[in-house]
Amino acid sequence: MSALIEDLPDLPPRTAEVSCGDRTHRLTWVQGAIRVEDHDMEAEATLGSLGALPSYCGEVARAWPWTALGLERVLDELAGWARRSLDPMTRRDMEEKLRRYEQQMPAQARERMLGYLREALELELEWWLLRSLPAALKDMLCVEVLAAAEDRWVGDDDFRDFARPRVEAVVASLVQPCVHGCLEAFGRRLGPRTKISSWVVEPGEDPSCEGWPVSAGAGVVVRLGFDWPVRVWARRLAVVDGCLVLDAVGRGSDRVGVVAARWERTSRGLLPVVGNAVAVRAGDGWALRWV
Repeated sequence: MSALIEDLPDLPPRTAEVSCGDRTHRLTWVQGAIRVEDHDMEAEATLGSLGALPSYCGEVARAWPWTALGLERVLDELAGWARRSLDPMTRRDMEEKLRRYEQQMPAQARERMLGYLREALELELEWWLLRSLPAALKDMLCVEVLAAAEDRWVGDDDFRDFARPRVEAVVASLVQPCVHGCLEAFGRRLGPRTKISSWVVEPGEDPSCEGWPVSAGAGVVVRLGFDWPVRVWARRLAVVDGCLVLDAVGRGSDRVGVVAARWERTSRGLLPVVGNAVAVRAGDGWALRWV
């Protein structure tokens, strides 16, 4: 089992609101699973045994073990590289399709053909559910996928070549808003020429943050480890006291060694300076102590 997978149970929960029928409900990611907050799932299961269709919340919780979809294909989806085009789909849509096709199937092969069709439509429904996730849950899906891919990233050169652009797209979606927040916290006005780039380093390489002043903006290049979304972002450590945390060492719940970048005014302008620090739990957040 990858070390990042072992970190998942210690990550703080994330809750998102979703539209479920004509109501707004809550789904919570916790310890690698989805918890349905506003349904009695036992009652829903009983109704399902009597033929009732499951709720959207129940469908998401059921489909969350995403591994059946395939690691490479889910990476494509999360990175925005998926080529498939999907129409909105619900369980009711699926059942209606099955009934419609059943009428056209020859009786002698109906059961076998319906089985194949149901399997294909179940997969299509799972893809649609993945696409429909709110951002907070889709981000945690990114975290889970990267945790599951750690061993292959480190030990399989071919997989790393395939995954790199996809992983970098996923990491960029998480880190670039954090860099924007850091620049604003240190008084940098973000202009049209602000340029932020992020890359994922090779296994064993150290993370870094470099910058240069740009008229009416700033330029920042961040290089992060493959594990940054799990060890830093998902622990709510990405931005502490306006500083960008590049790496975290250890699994302490109240005190964690980190490498962080703070922005300082120099003769060349506002530039990042990287150093070691300790992140200390402060209420619901963290505070930095530089060392």
